[in-house]
Amino acid sequence: MAAPEPSASSAGRPTRSLKDGSRLRLVANGQPVAELTTAVARPDVAALLAGAHQNTGFDATFTFAPGSYEVCIEMLYSSGYTARLGGCREVVVT
Repeated sequence: MAAPEPSASSAGRPTRSLKDGSRLRLVANGQPVAELTTAVARPDVAALLAGAHQNTGFDATFTFAPGSYEVCIEMLYSSGYTARLGGCREVVVT
């Protein structure tokens, strides 16, 4: 059995269009990694953005092999449309 690979964690940063139960996709180096659902309370966002829902955050842990990754979050709409949320981030796993 191989040794466990390092993990990377991410905590979501919501936008005005997010609400409790929104579907998101984590993308690393252009490849889908996982689908997420917003369900974590973010009272800071609700206070900052008028009309924002309370549970617009997410919390998840993913396993990546060592290396450099461009990590992005996309919102998945029921219509099939996909929109990238904010900018992507460079993540280095050692």
